[in-house]
Amino acid sequence: KVNKNYTKEGKDEELVAPDIEDMLEDLVVETEDTSTSSEHGSESEDSEDAEYIFDGNEDDQDGEYNIDKEDNDGVDDNLDDAAENENTDNEVDDEVEDEVEDKESKTSVGDSENDEQNVDDGDGDGHVEAAAQETNTNNSTKVSSDQKLIKPGEHVNIPAPETRIGPNGETGYIHDPTFILKNPPPFRIPENEAKRVCKPPGEGVELPEGAHNLKNIRQHMETSQESQDVKLFCSIYTYSGSVHYTDVVSETWGKKCDGMLFASDKSNSTTGHMQLPSASRHGYRYSSMIQRMRTMFAYLYDNFLDDYDFFHFSGDDTYLLVENLKELLASDKVKEWEVVPDQYFIGGFWLNWRGVKFPKGQFYLGGGSGYTLSRKALKAHVEGPLQTCNVTTDNAMEDIFFTKCIFQQLTTKFFDTRDEFGAHRYHQNNITVHSTWPDTDKNYGLWTRAVLPQSLKYVEEEFGFPYVVKEKYISNSSVAFHRHSDPWQLRRMEMLLYKDLENECS
Repeated sequence: KVNKNYTKEGKDEELVAPDIEDMLEDLVVETEDTSTSSEHGSESEDSEDAEYIFDGNEDDQDGEYNIDKEDNDGVDDNLDDAAENENTDNEVDDEVEDEVEDKESKTSVGDSENDEQNVDDGDGDGHVEAAAQETNTNNSTKVSSDQKLIKPGEHVNIPAPETRIGPNGETGYIHDPTFILKNPPPFRIPENEAKRVCKPPGEGVELPEGAHNLKNIRQHMETSQESQDVKLFCSIYTYSGSVHYTDVVSETWGKKCDGMLFASDKSNSTTGHMQLPSASRHGYRYSSMIQRMRTMFAYLYDNFLDDYDFFHFSGDDTYLLVENLKELLASDKVKEWEVVPDQYFIGGFWLNWRGVKFPKGQFYLGGGSGYTLSRKALKAHVEGPLQTCNVTTDNAMEDIFFTKCIFQQLTTKFFDTRDEFGAHRYHQNNITVHSTWPDTDKNYGLWTRAVLPQSLKYVEEEFGFPYVVKEKYISNSSVAFHRHSDPWQLRRMEMLLYKDLENECS
């Protein structure tokens, strides 16, 4: 089945998914080495996942619903250059090696200080009370620019600031992260989408099961009295040919973020896109994701670290429930976690399956729903692993290699983002799939049939997380859903979660 990939020129390129079983055998990522350059096994070429297309009566002028847009969160996302990558990913030139050594020497003093502080290998409770007295009302310890160890332009294998070109051709461009807040676009329903966006709850693509779970989430958001007092920066990787997605993000959940970045291939003051070049030889294709994410981390560190408490990273096909995410981030549980010196809030969904070989007790954070970093975590990551770990690795598997570097060079302690009932908040798929799987009458894609169950089984065996599905899997305080194969599906989510259907669709 055919999916689309974008290129530097913004043109669509068709990628045909290989046989699923062959993919499972070929998609192997070694994660046990601790060298600066990573080594990974063979990867199948051109391996976009098969799309999930509902079987049944879908010929009522709506067309087919491509709901389970299976991109496997970077595991088998457009690995069209895998053969080339295998020969070049681990070749660090002399200049970059020198940069790595220089960064390691600059940060060694800070590392030794941290080693003296991180003497408690237990749950860290002994640190909480003393450290809490030193924190302000924000969840993350406030960081000022003069405490930064890396200056703009000094990051390893990241283009210099002057390579960023603004919408009027200005070099060294820094965008205004409040551009949506200053001119928030109204929610709209294009005429060609009205039939699908305006269906009664349960009669649309979400199905009755999805409508039920969205109703529970909506009720939670409307009745919760919990604090949301944090400043959240939302970062989206995209490109100029995906404006139809980012426009909907701006109309819906994007204007609830305190800051926003559409990291793109071209700057445009109308769409809010910002050109943010990386060192990837793949330009702005999805196979450049590791290097593009490295650039995003560095850009936010250089320019906005002081101004926000948390930073969320995702793609443009993700729907973020900002109120629920802020509620989680403002919770006492997160505050108590953050004040322990060797703990950092890095939130997401834990994945480990037989296509990746993480050591026992480790995992990676699925990039589909995105992951969230505190200010403290972003600073530590940029000043540590970003400068020395996988600095030239160049493929789509950013979620795997990001988490691998955190485990190897920063911390082995990760925050459990499930709710008090053991339901999950960060979702790698859309509401329809998570509400119905594992029903056998649905044509689920590879990710849902293989990666999800294997990962749920893994965290059950390793960490005692209950193996939950459907309603028990989806938290009423969920923060993100992924794989919306068309922008109208984001509008449908907005309609069911926030809007009055009768008024909007009259």
